[in-house]
Amino acid sequence: MNPERPPNSRRRRLGSELRALRVKAGLSQREAGRRLGFERRKVARIESGEGTPRQAELEFLLGLYGEDGGARRTEVLRLAATAGETGWYERYEPELARYLEAESEARRARIWAPTLIPGLLRTEAYAQALLGERWDPDLHRARQRRLPGLSLDVVIWEPVLRVRTGGAAVMRDQLAALLRRGGEPGISIRVLPLETGGHPAMHGPFSLLDGPLGTPTRVDAPCLPDMGHPADCRQGFTALARLSLDTARSAAMITEISRHMG
Repeated sequence: MNPERPPNSRRRRLGSELRALRVKAGLSQREAGRRLGFERRKVARIESGEGTPRQAELEFLLGLYGEDGGARRTEVLRLAATAGETGWYERYEPELARYLEAESEARRARIWAPTLIPGLLRTEAYAQALLGERWDPDLHRARQRRLPGLSLDVVIWEPVLRVRTGGAAVMRDQLAALLRRGGEPGISIRVLPLETGGHPAMHGPFSLLDGPLGTPTRVDAPCLPDMGHPADCRQGFTALARLSLDTARSAAMITEISRHMG
């Protein structure tokens, strides 16, 4: 095992992936260590992110866990190769850093926004008006740089577009930015009209982040104890997509709201 260093998010994620594969294979830490020829606590250190397995050890573990090929193996090897790197998000508090890491590596994001314009789509003026002194321009711009190459599907509740956050001028610019973003490849912005009836996602906002192939979907739904599982949020988002306006009609509504914002 490579020399120990304080665990970063990449090593923690590598450890989490290896732990999930071990459990799936029906092995205890002690049994996995015995097969590899070292003590249980070494497996525990790898799985906690406190240590990184050497290439030969990793190859053996993946074979032991039945991962001889495929996307999951490729992702684990990628994580191991970059385990020593520090992501730009590491300077933030752990829970936010984990979300930012998942967002930065996601290939697809689905976001339900019933209260605020999503962070990935906010203008600087809107974000400043919303967050005040808590607004972090470096964080804002780093997240915006993630948009090219990300498949982004957003559903926004109509009242969010009508609230004059920061005043009419700031909100008009924000609506114009939504229209521009909605015309970019891979970005879909739809509006759920106010008159829509009840639906499975009424509890509050959530995000679904699909990582590299073979990795589990990350759910960010801190206020939704009843929707903490990816399947629940997928079902909710499917219902929202069915009930919302299509992208063309959504763009027309955003344009109309902007036109009447004095």
